[in-house]
Amino acid sequence: MIRYFLVPICLALCLTLPLSAQARTLPAPEIRHVQTDSTDVFEVLLTLRRAQNALKIRDYETARQEFESVLMHDPNLEDARDGLRRTLIALGDTTSARTLITDMSSVDAVIIRVRSGDVKAPNDFLIATLENNPDPRLWTLLGQLQDTQGAFSSARQSYAMAGLAGARAGLAENNIGQSHWLAGEYDLALSAFEKAVTLDPLDTQFDNNRRRTLVQLGRTQDAISGLNAHRAAVFLAKAGDKAASENESKLARLLYEKSLDIAPRHNPLTAQKLARLK
Repeated sequence: MIRYFLVPICLALCLTLPLSAQARTLPAPEIRHVQTDSTDVFEVLLTLRRAQNALKIRDYETARQEFESVLMHDPNLEDARDGLRRTLIALGDTTSARTLITDMSSVDAVIIRVRSGDVKAPNDFLIATLENNPDPRLWTLLGQLQDTQGAFSSARQSYAMAGLAGARAGLAENNIGQSHWLAGEYDLALSAFEKAVTLDPLDTQFDNNRRRTLVQLGRTQDAISGLNAHRAAVFLAKAGDKAASENESKLARLLYEKSLDIAPRHNPLTAQKLARLK
């Protein structure tokens, strides 16, 4: 009987206690300050990885979007800033890339200065810089400058030095192939591109350069060998665009025609480009 009598007394006491006292006696729900949810952190890291992979395969537009997305969550994440800076340099947007520079003596800063035309004698400037910093990207940039100046032999030596300095597999050989292409030495270009593909079979650009050279040599069937109809049509259309940009109208027409012939479905854009050339 005593136990039953105590229950209403306890309830009455609780009701008469101040609210603050009740708060001390009743269990409070666990309160957690939400800053960055673990799922959010995981998503940011996934986005960063996608951006880095896109940069690696030279899908620069995708890389730019993904890096910018990461920096919206964490503006100070250095890996994302570095990746976006390199992406912008590759896209030719040196003005935006310059805003992400923190070290004016860095390789990126040197590349931005040269590509922006801020250096009066860029070849001499790069050679002097390379004495203290033999970075493969600087050797590659020097080679590209030499190619535009028609100094093809010097350019190929610079690309070879980039390879020795640690450029990623196949890049030096691909650039040497490009140099031979510019010089009109298509057999030598093909040999270099084949070496690049052997060193990195997964690089689509290396493979496309090899196939484009086969087309230039009149070996169109070899050029599209191993491709399904869709990818072959896309490759030929892009090769046509490249030929058209280099004022090789006859070759561009051939490529557009072949692309339309083998495409699984009609491509009006390619047809329009062909009509303009004709």
